[in-house]
Amino acid sequence: MRMKKQARVGIVAAMMLLLTAWGSLAYYVANETAHNVISTGGLDVELVESAINENGRIIPFQNLNNLLPGETVSKIPQVRNLGKYSAYIRAKVRSAATLADGTKVDVPANLVGVNYDQANWKHDEDGYFYYNEALKEAELSKELFDTVTIAPELGNIYKDATFAITVSVEAVQAANNGTSAITATGWPEE
Repeated sequence: MRMKKQARVGIVAAMMLLLTAWGSLAYYVANETAHNVISTGGLDVELVESAINENGRIIPFQNLNNLLPGETVSKIPQVRNLGKYSAYIRAKVRSAATLADGTKVDVPANLVGVNYDQANWKHDEDGYFYYNEALKEAELSKELFDTVTIAPELGNIYKDATFAITVSVEAVQAANNGTSAITATGWPEE
């Protein structure tokens, strides 16, 4: 019985020794949290619209008045990469009109002829034009188009109408994102 009592005392003493050791170890262990900030690079593009005037000079595009059916006007949209990183670019072109009574309508493609640059921009089935190369920092793209022609067969419904050729552009990062603008991912959903 004495042996059992000594064994219990020995076990209790060993447990006390372990608890004391653990408390000492816990005292020497420290917790710390590090907050590392990682910033991503931003994309920034701007649409630059210009025109060629009657003297052959490139000027900023200005709205035109009193056009007649059959007239061709200069309108040159380009995209400039204002960001720090190369970007893939896509653009969408929409032709619309506000009729004399204030009604807004989309204009059929056959009534507004746009002279697209098909060598540097690819028109995809999703309706977007994709720039063939990644646009580098501060680089200006080639012209998406250079002229717009109002069709001679424009009907009387468009008399005194205001036409708008709207170009909207989007960009996604080029680094580690496909081999072209068409294969890139991350384009905004419509």
